[in-house]
Amino acid sequence: MTRSGFQSLDVTDSLQLWSNGQLNEGWVFVDNSTNGADFHSSETRKKGERPKLTVNYTPP
Repeated sequence: MTRSGFQSLDVTDSLQLWSNGQLNEGWVFVDNSTNGADFHSSETRKKGERPKLTVNYTPP
């Protein structure tokens, strides 16, 4: 079976920790599997395959 498309990650917890003053060392994504899944960086040639961060903010 071949799957393609985007995946979502919830980064709310790490963003909240950074907002609270914890050291922000960013994220790292490491492809260490043999399942055929790949990911692209912001430098990939096809704009539509670049990662995208969407922020949904609700004021307190």
